[in-house]
Amino acid sequence: MTLALRTGLRQGELAALRWEDLDLSERGSVTVHRSADTRTRTRISTTKTGEERRVGIGTRTAAVLKAHKRRQLEERMAVPSWQDPGLVFPNTKGKVRRRDSVMRSLRRFLAEAGLPAEVRFHDLRHTAATLAIKQGIPVPTVSKMLGHSDPAMTLRQYAHVLDEMRDDAARTMDELF
Repeated sequence: MTLALRTGLRQGELAALRWEDLDLSERGSVTVHRSADTRTRTRISTTKTGEERRVGIGTRTAAVLKAHKRRQLEERMAVPSWQDPGLVFPNTKGKVRRRDSVMRSLRRFLAEAGLPAEVRFHDLRHTAATLAIKQGIPVPTVSKMLGHSDPAMTLRQYAHVLDEMRDDAARTMDELF
């Protein structure tokens, strides 16, 4: 969930993510090459736009992923039937994790955090984008992070955030002078 909130990656992109796609160095990044559709049967394909993208991650996110990798190695040693396609977020046997399993985990995390159970996984992506824009990250950069083919799509999707920011800017300027 951490990576979804900090990068805005889609659920299918996270399901198909492999360790080889991660750079956990000081200038860390995630390269998104593929996506998994796990609604009916698992199918790995290209990203939604058909293009790969590189999304930067900070040192705190890299540290979370390194700890996750250590835990995963321990789990792998304990399960003799582990399949190892090198997935970052596999199921308990090392295969692509199904959508319903991810949703059960999300609901458990939401309950622990005291948040509404109606939150969808895709809402993590919207939250990442909204917060990125509110923090002043340029829309073209947010657009690339999300894998949108055109910043205009990002602008249309998150116009409400820009409207809020415009109102905040008007109040700030009013207070300055």
